[in-house]
Amino acid sequence: MYEFTLGYGIGDRQYWGVYYSPDDVPLPFQNIDVQLSADGEGVWTWTEVGDNHGMTKKIADRWYYFEAGF
Repeated sequence: MYEFTLGYGIGDRQYWGVYYSPDDVPLPFQNIDVQLSADGEGVWTWTEVGDNHGMTKKIADRWYYFEAGF
């Protein structure tokens, strides 16, 4: 996984960007150990302890957009 964080929010920690997945599989933010759930065509989400959450969306072969909040 090659991840490029393109922005972040102030206050609640929010991050977004794109990543390259050589195996063309969706991955969570920084490839953390959480399970992704399919949430529509080409979109996956995850949640963890507290309000930690994220989503990823396929934008092209091997390329994905992501958002994460903590």
